[in-house]
Amino acid sequence: INSEVKYSLLAGDGGYFSLDEFSGVLRLERPLTSDTPPTFELKVKATDRGLPRHLYSVAMVTVDVVSLDDYQPVFLSSEYSATLPESLAVGSEVLSVSALTRDGGGPDPIRYRIISGNQDGRFQLDSQTGQNR
Repeated sequence: INSEVKYSLLAGDGGYFSLDEFSGVLRLERPLTSDTPPTFELKVKATDRGLPRHLYSVAMVTVDVVSLDDYQPVFLSSEYSATLPESLAVGSEVLSVSALTRDGGGPDPIRYRIISGNQDGRFQLDSQTGQNR
């Protein structure tokens, strides 16, 4: 029984979070908006069920709230064009598109894809590099 741990949220959540007492999983309880504080400093407690007395530990958990605008990719150019000779070999690179996020990176890498104008599938776009063939 002394190896069983219960978790509790002591302070700092502002009603935005809950902590599962058995798993320790932190969950968001209300939507985040532009008025949400940029950082939460949560105080959490883990208590065992040991006998003759319960032992516990307290830790601080920092949650940073970031704007999705910081992670939305933006193309370096709003329009890309290429002129190709009829004799261009199949598989030749036609052009390369490139996008960045405002902070230089994000939780997931940027993925590229052609969404229209390629009815016959004559062009291929490398989903990771943005190179068009």
